[in-house]
Amino acid sequence: MLRKLKSLGVLIFLFTGMLVFAQQTGKYNDLEFTYQTALELYEKGMYVPAKKKFSEVLLHEGKEHSSYKDDAAYYIALCSMHLFNYDAEYQLQSFIEDHPESYNNNNAAFQIANYHFRNRKYKKAIEWYDKTDKLILSADEQSEYFFKLGFSHFARNDFDRAAKAFYESKDATSIYGPMSLYFYSHIKYISQQYQTALNGFIELKEQPAFASIVPYYISQIYYNQEKYDELIEYAPSLLDSISGARAAEISKLLGEAYYRTGKYEESIPYLNTYMQNTSSITDNDYYELGFAYYNSGDYEKAAASFKKVTNMKDTLSQNAAYHMGDCYLQMGELVKARRSFETASLYNFNPVIREDALFNFAQLCFELSLSPFNEAINAFSQYIKEYPNSLRIDEAYDYLLQAFLSTKNYAGAIETIEKMPKRNPKIDEAYQRLAYFRGLEYFTELKFNEAIVMFDKSLDYQIYDKDIAALCYYWKAEANMRLNKTDDAIAQFKEFVNSTGSVSLEEYGKAHYNLGYAYFDKKQYALANSWFRKFEMQPGFENTAILNDALNRIGDCYYIDKEFGPASEYYKKAADIGEIEADYTLYQMALSFGGQKDYQKKIWSLRRLVNDYPESEYIGNAHFEIGRTYHTSLNNADSAKYYYDRLINNYPNSSMKKAAMSSLGAIYFNQRDYNKALDIFKQVLAEYPNTEEAQRANHMIREIYLAQGNSDGYIEEYGDTMSEDEQDSIMWSVARDLYGKE
Repeated sequence: MLRKLKSLGVLIFLFTGMLVFAQQTGKYNDLEFTYQTALELYEKGMYVPAKKKFSEVLLHEGKEHSSYKDDAAYYIALCSMHLFNYDAEYQLQSFIEDHPESYNNNNAAFQIANYHFRNRKYKKAIEWYDKTDKLILSADEQSEYFFKLGFSHFARNDFDRAAKAFYESKDATSIYGPMSLYFYSHIKYISQQYQTALNGFIELKEQPAFASIVPYYISQIYYNQEKYDELIEYAPSLLDSISGARAAEISKLLGEAYYRTGKYEESIPYLNTYMQNTSSITDNDYYELGFAYYNSGDYEKAAASFKKVTNMKDTLSQNAAYHMGDCYLQMGELVKARRSFETASLYNFNPVIREDALFNFAQLCFELSLSPFNEAINAFSQYIKEYPNSLRIDEAYDYLLQAFLSTKNYAGAIETIEKMPKRNPKIDEAYQRLAYFRGLEYFTELKFNEAIVMFDKSLDYQIYDKDIAALCYYWKAEANMRLNKTDDAIAQFKEFVNSTGSVSLEEYGKAHYNLGYAYFDKKQYALANSWFRKFEMQPGFENTAILNDALNRIGDCYYIDKEFGPASEYYKKAADIGEIEADYTLYQMALSFGGQKDYQKKIWSLRRLVNDYPESEYIGNAHFEIGRTYHTSLNNADSAKYYYDRLINNYPNSSMKKAAMSSLGAIYFNQRDYNKALDIFKQVLAEYPNTEEAQRANHMIREIYLAQGNSDGYIEEYGDTMSEDEQDSIMWSVARDLYGKE
């Protein structure tokens, strides 16, 4: 019996052990199933359910499950990363810290790096790529590793490290191989390692992803390497399949390739195509197109292109100006050629071009007989001075001698005479005339001091020609007027007027006019009036603008002296001529009538100004004067309001607007139309603060409120700007008025 029991115990023990084993095996099968399910979901990109399943794996207890739980923890962190969970990086870092011996640690570091790469945090990405042992990554992972490491350095402009990383993955068969090769070649391109870059781009040209961009690199590299024949052979076919900016880019390269190989005619279509399809045309582009046309014999188009380059001051513009001059010569346009050669001769960027340009400019000045400032003489003199050893020096001297004889070069002639060791009376007589005419030249050039010096030199020989001597006094006076030396000018004008024979000169009448202005400027109005009226009597100025002006000034002189009757008469004479300042004349005539209290004529004159000269600078003043005359002189408030309104509404920029508004407000106040008056005075305050009109408006606003018995309203609106005493004063005034009414 005992043996039976012992056998039964063994059986029970064995059964129990088998049961436990069966249970444990079931647990393993269940754990493995859950893990495999999670892994399949992960590999399908179903990260949410995968993460949930991996989390179930972690719930299994027992050390024997540690490898599954280790992997599950790793994949949970990866799922968080793929799901862009905010704590994904933390989970991966925690995994590395919690599982220091895990074979997943290296891949976790790699994934953290990829996570930062995906978020464009390239500095952090580089840190984690550096923590990754690339040697235990798979081949595909290694190509990904080197590409992303290289791109991270590239994004941070660390091109040397980027190139080293791209170099490691550029030959990979994964998707990262071609991308690495592209960036590697690009870095070599920008580093001017053109042959290495070219080799890479040639290898990439069959790659669909890069087929559209690689040809531009190849074309540009051929250009940069000055392999123009290769570029000409390679690039034209590209133009069949592109347009716009890229077509312009290739056309530019082809045009310059033909240009630099001396095939100018072939370069023209490509250069034109580029310039027609780009908005960033440079001076060099215009120059090259012009030079291509020039060497093809199309001088008109060449000149048009060169013309667009000559605005700057550099070597290119000097060359363009020189060749443009030659184009105009070929076309027979000598004036334009002269101007172009002159421009080229102004700069010394290219001494050879400058020398030839200067000679051509001087020669054309002579041939065209254009010497208002003696260009030919100056140019040949400059040429002789700067190039005394030139092969053309004798020719230059010959031209210079002819120029002195054939042009009115007063300065050159004077300089020549002054250098003569001996002079005879004939030379001195000529010198008198030459110095006078040189003085006129200086005057024309607004060099008044120099002009006076020349007139004085001429006067040293006044015994020869009395008229020239008289004219020297006249023009000395004119020069001194412009130098604001009024007293000297007056003395010289009088010297001219009193000179023998000056009466027969056309400047005689003008001298009286100028004397009038000289005294007018000195505010000596009686003397000014006298000389202007003498000018009025001079023959030859009837109905002219200058007489018109003199009559206005006579009117001004009388007006300033408050002789309004004569003033209005002279303004009337000026108005009858009407050549200049007609609006001013009418305005001043109106003021003169006002001074005589002839208000109807004043208004008539002002209305004529308003109707005939609506754009006059006096239009605002005219409206105001009409309104003021109706208001203060004719007691016609309605007409006054009409003209004040017209001024305010039609001429809002007039300086008289604020005065018109103040006057209009006063009319409404006097008519007890307080609301309109209040609106106007408030507008004055708003538009013209800190003015006298604003002070008056503020006073009138107060008066309006008081007149309306609304002191509370005034204090409520303007109390912030008032003291308590002022407020009490207003309340007292109202109480006083109310008491008076009772």
